[in-house]
Amino acid sequence: MFGKKNMDMKAQSAMEYLMTYGWAILIIAVVLAALFELGVFNGSNLAPQACIAQAGFVCKNPIYTANGIGITFGQTTGRDYYGDWVFVAAQGEALNQNGIPINFTCAVTSCVNAVPVGVLVPGQIVGVDFNASKFAHGQIPANAPIGTPFAGYVWLGYCLGPCSAPTAYSKVATINVKESGTSSTAFGGYFGGGSGSSAPQPARQFSFTVSVSPTSNTIAAGQSTNAVVTITTPISNNANVVTLSDTAPPISKTFNPLSCTPDPTCTSTLSIRTTASTQPGSYPITVTGTNALTGATNSTVYTLTVTSPYVQITLNPGSTISGTFQQNITFNPSTYSAYESSDLGNIRFCTDPTCSSGYLDSWLEGCPETACTQSSSQAIFWVKLPNGETPGENMYMVFGPTSGAGSEFDGSIAGEAPQLSGQSYYGQYDNGANIFNEYWNFTGPSIPTQWSLNTVSGSTTASDGLTITMPIPTWGNYAETKVTYPAGSVFETYTSQSTPNNNGALTAIIYTATANLQAPSYAIMDYGNPNEAAPMYGYNNGGVGFPWPIVGYRVPEDSNFHVLSLGISPSGTLGFASFDYSSMSASSSVYTITGGYLALQTTSNTAVYQWARVRSYPPNGVMPSVNFGAVQ
Repeated sequence: MFGKKNMDMKAQSAMEYLMTYGWAILIIAVVLAALFELGVFNGSNLAPQACIAQAGFVCKNPIYTANGIGITFGQTTGRDYYGDWVFVAAQGEALNQNGIPINFTCAVTSCVNAVPVGVLVPGQIVGVDFNASKFAHGQIPANAPIGTPFAGYVWLGYCLGPCSAPTAYSKVATINVKESGTSSTAFGGYFGGGSGSSAPQPARQFSFTVSVSPTSNTIAAGQSTNAVVTITTPISNNANVVTLSDTAPPISKTFNPLSCTPDPTCTSTLSIRTTASTQPGSYPITVTGTNALTGATNSTVYTLTVTSPYVQITLNPGSTISGTFQQNITFNPSTYSAYESSDLGNIRFCTDPTCSSGYLDSWLEGCPETACTQSSSQAIFWVKLPNGETPGENMYMVFGPTSGAGSEFDGSIAGEAPQLSGQSYYGQYDNGANIFNEYWNFTGPSIPTQWSLNTVSGSTTASDGLTITMPIPTWGNYAETKVTYPAGSVFETYTSQSTPNNNGALTAIIYTATANLQAPSYAIMDYGNPNEAAPMYGYNNGGVGFPWPIVGYRVPEDSNFHVLSLGISPSGTLGFASFDYSSMSASSSVYTITGGYLALQTTSNTAVYQWARVRSYPPNGVMPSVNFGAVQ
């Protein structure tokens, strides 16, 4: 009995144990089931409330309410990010072929289901709100029960330079957050609300400076030069593009490259080119850099000074020349054709390269061709030096603009022989009276008051030159000055005569000590009798014979224009006679004429004298030579 009773007691104890702990186990099982149903054991719920960012990015203070999700976001990568859009995607959200959440799509200027934050610069913190409108794609539960968890990723769409829509995408943070049930009015303007959040920093404006080196330069018209433009910014790893522009037409300018990205500097070559027609002067060129994203600008000024191109001319007089002197400058225009206007009217002469002391009076006599052009084989200029010249002294032939203002003779300081100025009228740009000691171009209609006439037959008229007609073979018609001119002068004329005959027709310039062509006289002639090749030493004037030293002549004659020159030395003796500046044979000096009249004569002929002049006698009767430098 005892054994059975003992067994019954053990059985009863076991039953009581099972019933007691069974209920406890059942209760635990029910509780576990309830917790599982509530998602307590979901991995997302087990994760801490956090937003964990990759290196270089900031994501913190996540909050999830019925109104949406908000985060504090920023970057510290050391460079600027452009066109930024922030997107939150749930874990497991489908991706497109590029590995980007399918609900994060961007068009030309905007993105779907994303928040724009503009430009993010290093150290900038902003608040980003993903409110209910961003839940439309269904991956973020809207109006979920309190405690509803969300696990996902923060994505950034961006550009490394100014843009309208992202060109690159990166997953920059992991977010775990639960619905708090708080309905915060901060959404739609969250900006870092919540415990311990960072206040946002205002977006930093991209700043830059523009500089140019050198800051100025001086070049001659037709030349080119370069300068280096530097864009500098204090922002490292910058991606802002700066585009360059300039002012100051009509100077041609280019930038290479036109745009650059300072990181922290970048450079561009400013190429400046002028033409032969560029007007001399100062040209301030404003170089402007423009931020291609914001339109912000910064500028600097480069000063270009344009001078006229010039050639240095060295004078070689042998000894110092005192007083006013007319220097001959003869050159080949085709050598400088790139700098010359079509009729050489832009050529000036100065005592310094920039003509700061003004221009020297100059006169273009002519070219072997009918007209003077850039392609002429020779051009003869005369320049008046009011203070004479010394050995080794420099003067400058300066080229003005090839077109427009300054490209033409002005008839005052820069002129040309009367027959060359026939664009509008004879003598249009003739300034010979400003250059020579005495000068006449016989424009008419009257004979100049300084002259008297002797007409045996025929006529003498002044109209676009002095025309003397002598139809019968006799000693001739002539025009003679009423006053005398001192020795130490060169007497010249530019003349032509009609077809010669056998009657001894001639054209002459004469320097005579006695009026009315009385002896003593010196003459240089263009002699027109092809049957008589010897010099003539006398004429018959009404049966009264007198000796004429005819110091030079040319046989046979033609009807072209030629320069006849008769030089009388300072002592009053014959210095030289020349035909088109080439010396002619001459008899020895037989007279001393310290002062005489100037006469122009023709016989049995028609002669035209387009101009006559008196200029200073060169040292020893020889025009000083000149040396030409290169174009500067």
